[in-house]
Amino acid sequence: MVVGPVTGAPGDGSRSLATALKKKLYADGVKLVNGTSGNVYTVKGIVKLTDAGGSKEKIQIDWQVLDPNGKRLGTVSQQNTIPKGSLNGPWGAIADAAAGAAADGIVKLLPKSS
Repeated sequence: MVVGPVTGAPGDGSRSLATALKKKLYADGVKLVNGTSGNVYTVKGIVKLTDAGGSKEKIQIDWQVLDPNGKRLGTVSQQNTIPKGSLNGPWGAIADAAAGAAADGIVKLLPKSS
């Protein structure tokens, strides 16, 4: 499996989420590779922030799992309401928590042999 780009995240979220997901998937026994040559599944992250009124915003993270031909096998979606601007800097433990919560759903979308 390749952990592809995470787009749309504020602060260092794009890098932090991808790194945290790689660590979690590896710990769960998923074989990770660099590059997309051959029979490789890919997961991509898309982050969206929207105003939730007052000093809050809603974050949604969609993790799309793609087969080697680029066909979407499914999407694992996460959402939460957070203090506005709270993710504009380093994500730290938040990236680890988000990746940890998403990994089980991502693994379930993969064929058993991956």
